[in-house]
Amino acid sequence: MTDKIKEITAYLQECFAGDPTIRRYFSHDSKNFVDILRTPHENGITHLGTIGCFERRMKGLSEDLPDVRAELVTAVDDKYAGLMAETLAGLTFRLDDEVLLYHPNVLIENAIPGNSLTKMRHIYFCHPFLWVDKIPRLQFDEYNVVFLYALPVSDTELEFFNRYGALAFEDLLQNNEIRYNDLARRPVQL
Repeated sequence: MTDKIKEITAYLQECFAGDPTIRRYFSHDSKNFVDILRTPHENGITHLGTIGCFERRMKGLSEDLPDVRAELVTAVDDKYAGLMAETLAGLTFRLDDEVLLYHPNVLIENAIPGNSLTKMRHIYFCHPFLWVDKIPRLQFDEYNVVFLYALPVSDTELEFFNRYGALAFEDLLQNNEIRYNDLARRPVQL
């Protein structure tokens, strides 16, 4: 385990509190992996975070810009923890093959595997609002690592995002006080 992995793991454990477990997820071809830290809480919400997503350089990043890497975090009702762990792993593996930039205000379509538990299929990346004072940006010699909150969104919400943009989308979510952790929530009515 590298020092960077240890530092990221320690930050997530401190941030999430509780009694975490770590599980390794492999890509379909078993060539790549990412660890997911999973911390259930008594309130029925599980906090999840990638450990190792940062090892992938985003292919869409200009060589002229500083190298920034990402780790992904989220919080969901316990019954969705397995599905969201798979989703975070899948998003990590997409960085191995696709030209993607993960940063706040980006929406990734069809990120959540089809499942009868939820109609949410897409992920919106934003600042980790649940841990705003706890999750730092980490600076290593070669690059910075930012933490991005992965928020599940519906097809209707995706349409709104595409039509009106990220700022209007965030306003819509805040004004409707969505239950961010409930993947069975009703989509925001437009």
